[in-house]
Amino acid sequence: MYKSCLALLALLTSANAICNPGEIGVGSSQLCSIGNPTGGGSCGAVTAEIFSDSCDALDTSEDSDFCTASYTDGSTVACDDDHNVTGATVGRTEYGSCRAVSGTEADCSVAAYGYYFASFCCVPA
Repeated sequence: MYKSCLALLALLTSANAICNPGEIGVGSSQLCSIGNPTGGGSCGAVTAEIFSDSCDALDTSEDSDFCTASYTDGSTVACDDDHNVTGATVGRTEYGSCRAVSGTEADCSVAAYGYYFASFCCVPA
């Protein structure tokens, strides 16, 4: 089930762009369902995500805190005491000079019931 959600995430997020070319986004995702006449919609857990600048999912975690998450493919995210991302390692690439983002620069959501947002963008070190 979790791998199916990852495949869906990759498909749904690939049409948008965040951050600047070559940067990564660090943030979160959440999938929701519509519901039916006898029961309302619901949302799953918020999960930590690392996105490419074109919103492809680079790594994901079942944890919600992107600073302390155990990522599926072994990526790491470093944060300061105020929960600001200071760096990340994805594969063999290190990223730093991270900055907080919001609005359209942070939004990878393309599906009505999937929410994908970067909280920080980081540049290759």
